[in-house]
Amino acid sequence: SFRISSGHSRHWLEREGVDVEAPAVSALLDLAERVRSASKRLNEDAENGEQTGSGLWPDVIVLKQAIAEAGAIDRPLDQDVSDALAVGLGTCLVNDLVPTPDRTPALTDLIQLSKHAYSPPIAEDGERLFAECPAWGSPSPRIEAARKIALLACRAEYWPLVRDSYETLLHTDWDPAVRFQLVPALPHIHRIDATAMWTIVEKVLASEGNGAVLKELVVALSLLPVEDQSRVEALILPLVAVEMPEQGDDTLTGLLMFFAIDRNMAPSRAMLSG
Repeated sequence: SFRISSGHSRHWLEREGVDVEAPAVSALLDLAERVRSASKRLNEDAENGEQTGSGLWPDVIVLKQAIAEAGAIDRPLDQDVSDALAVGLGTCLVNDLVPTPDRTPALTDLIQLSKHAYSPPIAEDGERLFAECPAWGSPSPRIEAARKIALLACRAEYWPLVRDSYETLLHTDWDPAVRFQLVPALPHIHRIDATAMWTIVEKVLASEGNGAVLKELVVALSLLPVEDQSRVEALILPLVAVEMPEQGDDTLTGLLMFFAIDRNMAPSRAMLSG
């Protein structure tokens, strides 16, 4: 999977007819870029074991206030700065940079961005195209918010707070790219609430028709503990009939081969031999 970026925000916005040189617009874009850059820097530092980012939350607050004070703004501009706000809010929540009194409002704002009206619409045959090659456009507040909600769902203290939004997006969102972002959280949810995770998985298998999302689900299920392998096997065997993206590893066949050869599980042996 990969993300298709629109390039530098101002170039993209200029092509969309936004006057990026207007003082109010330029100031708003400066704030958005500051939040994006600080979020990226924080994530890179975290990968290197460094603790930074103490200035990110104030920047997010300033961006949020500036968007609110701007009132009615051009749709592309709203899409761009709301994407940055989703990045900043989610990064701060995931990295525990939000002061305790502000956590509930910040989470509410992030969830609201997952419903943002101005995300790039998918084409009429978007489900088919995504199933063939999972990719999505940027900026997209809804996708960024979904990605961060998935990360929060992996945390025991946040799971009860995001569960309703997580499940609603995963089961009903019209954009396969949004649903795709949520699947990798499932093995972590299993550690927090295994009963809930199995219920979610069974519902996804009953309703999801996009091969790329289902392939990601197989990857997630492959990470579950060994004691769950019989249950995983029973759930994924029917997916042999589903067309999945050809690029990348054939995760389904690989997992069934593991079950058949390494675990000597009869249903997988029968499927592969047949």
